Amino acid sequence: MTMSVAMTRSWYAHSIVMLITLLAMLVASSSEFFSLVSWWGVTSKYGHSFVVFPLIGYLVYERRVQLLRHLPLPELKASIPLAVLVLGMAMSTFINVGILSETALVLMIPVLVWLIMGRKIALELLIPFCLIITTAPIWELFAPLLTEITTDVSYFCLKILGVPVFREGGFLIIPEGTFEVADGCGGFRYFIVGLTLGLASAYLNFHKTSSRIIVIAIAVFLSMIGNWVRVMIVIWSGHVTNMQHQFVDEHVNLGWWVFVAVFFPFFIAMSRFATAEVVEPVSSGVEASNYSIRKLGGAFMLALGVMVVFPWAVNNLNSSESPQTAVSNTKLLGAIEHWVGPYTYRGDWSPHFVGVERQEIYSYEKDGRELSAYVAYYINQEQDKELVNFNHTVVSENWISYSQENLSLALNEKSSLSVVQQLVSTQRGKKLIWSWYYVAGIETADHRVAKILEVGKMFGAEKVSAIIAILSDGYNKQEPVDDLSLEFISKIHPMVMRNLQSL
Repeated sequence: MTMSVAMTRSWYAHSIVMLITLLAMLVASSSEFFSLVSWWGVTSKYGHSFVVFPLIGYLVYERRVQLLRHLPLPELKASIPLAVLVLGMAMSTFINVGILSETALVLMIPVLVWLIMGRKIALELLIPFCLIITTAPIWELFAPLLTEITTDVSYFCLKILGVPVFREGGFLIIPEGTFEVADGCGGFRYFIVGLTLGLASAYLNFHKTSSRIIVIAIAVFLSMIGNWVRVMIVIWSGHVTNMQHQFVDEHVNLGWWVFVAVFFPFFIAMSRFATAEVVEPVSSGVEASNYSIRKLGGAFMLALGVMVVFPWAVNNLNSSESPQTAVSNTKLLGAIEHWVGPYTYRGDWSPHFVGVERQEIYSYEKDGRELSAYVAYYINQEQDKELVNFNHTVVSENWISYSQENLSLALNEKSSLSVVQQLVSTQRGKKLIWSWYYVAGIETADHRVAKILEVGKMFGAEKVSAIIAILSDGYNKQEPVDDLSLEFISKIHPMVMRNLQSL
């Protein structure tokens, strides 16, 4: 393949500017970048991220002939999605949602390539870009879905095999013991590695879009099947050996052996059915235009401007708000008509929220029943000391949470309250917890909505962010939310809201 001198110079110029732009992005977003790399290091789920970028370099090198057929041509309209991502990253950083800010950082890479190099080159690198996106923490949101599917499939297969099994939420209970299909057992780590292998195999071995999609789908499905087989082996081993087999405790290593066994025929099939692509030579009439070179400077300055101005504007808006540091002496929980209390809670319920400004937990009694209320609020939040955080929970550390669901409770004829209901197992039996958030003057049961509502604080909304939780001392499967519990929630709710709004 021969390239004209003008086209060669154009590639050199655009490549250098592209490299400088990416370095500028990392400098401007250094906190998000180091947080992302740290995340890769502390979780085994994203251990593949450290080999993704060398793999991308290899894939680009292997496809260099196809890439060099295209003339780099900046597209300024790509600055629109770039601005959206930079603004989203700045806003997510403000409300301490690392999963969104770090994902926005990763997504900025393909958009910057589109802006500096042009649409044709960006499309040629579509699969390598997908590989980059596998390193984004946004995939963490799929872990619960994979866990739910794994639990369903395992339960169904155990029934077919004749194993006596009972399902309680994410727990599979057999006569010999109980297995929890936790997030780590849902197969996320195998799913993400399978997706990575599928993307790389499709890019190297096939050039038709339909063939690539099929290959990627097969790789993802195989990774899920491998995890289902792993879970089945673990539970079956526990069943036939009375929980004495080593697989019961060492199931992670087993998973990788199953993964290798499942993907071995996959790679054989890739080598057998790979198709060669006929690469047309570069047309001698293709020349770099002066217009594209002039446009390159404009694209570079536009990228720098967007990456600097938007975060500055958000930070300036944030710093203009005077911080509130004083903790109010207002009592959050008080007496309720026809109920005995409040009195100091005497059980082992210990919700975990770090860095709260104030928290209270009290118990109330009526008709021989005890219900307890927990309220905690934040005014000044920072990373890892915030209301909505993966490590924060209304369930005590030594309790087991069997299941949770969203409910709408009718407080009276005119109003209702959305809550999350969790069934927990304690040393004193099964209990129920109902909880909801209060952020920027709005109540919600959804932690994702609560995080988004934090943005309202930038524009003068109420500064208080709170979690409210109610614990029932018993559990009635036929009537989880009994009349007495509903009465308690309907009476304590307006009192807590008034006290929070007075802060």
